[in-house]
Amino acid sequence: MFIKKAKSFALILLLLLPTVYLRFKNLGYSEFLNDEIAYMTFLKDEGFYTYENLINRRKGPIPYLVNGAVFLITKNPYNELAQRVPFAIAGIAGVYFYYKFLKNILKKEWPAFLGALFIGLNGFFIA
Repeated sequence: MFIKKAKSFALILLLLLPTVYLRFKNLGYSEFLNDEIAYMTFLKDEGFYTYENLINRRKGPIPYLVNGAVFLITKNPYNELAQRVPFAIAGIAGVYFYYKFLKNILKKEWPAFLGALFIGLNGFFIA
């Protein structure tokens, strides 16, 4: 029983180490890109917490709410690292839950590990 749990923990650790490294490496290195600027200008709007202001946007409301929460904590809307950390954590959690999902569906650890590793190392999901 202990060996099975240790093996499962080792696989999760082996999965999450490169995932964490790739998502946090150079996280605050550059200025905001085009899609991030839309979220930053939203913070300057008056009443950005109103329902109508969130729904009338072209993108979903969750990134606006996350950036608004980070802005309330840091009081600096132009801190690239602070604005990107919640999304990096969400990406790591997504890889972990994808592993759990595949393990539940396939009933085997190794194919679930490989599938989640491919998602974790995929440059499209990292960016």
